[in-house]
Amino acid sequence: MKRLASLLLISLVGCTVPRASSPLAVEQLVRHCAELNGREVLLKAEYRGWRCPPDCGPPPLTRSDACFVDQNACVYAVGTGGLDPLRDAGKKVLVRAVVRFENGRCLLDVREVKPAP
Repeated sequence: MKRLASLLLISLVGCTVPRASSPLAVEQLVRHCAELNGREVLLKAEYRGWRCPPDCGPPPLTRSDACFVDQNACVYAVGTGGLDPLRDAGKKVLVRAVVRFENGRCLLDVREVKPAP
């Protein structure tokens, strides 16, 4: 019985999943976009779909680019991670994406989106 308990304990310890780094705020991402270019990040934001605030400026690539915002900043994204630009606008989410810094603007290549806790 002790051997079984020891094996179970070793199995549980060996299966520990490393913790992800803390998500960035949109403002942090935009401020450090050039430094983060090409890196994958985790972002906590509100999905706005096509209803981007005026200070976000025009979409950088196409009119169908959607945006993510926080209280202080906005970033456009290529791909939505399955979010609907109309139905899902306003949802708080965690976004896993690769950062692109092009023509002086920050842009995300979305890889995955999950509801924010």
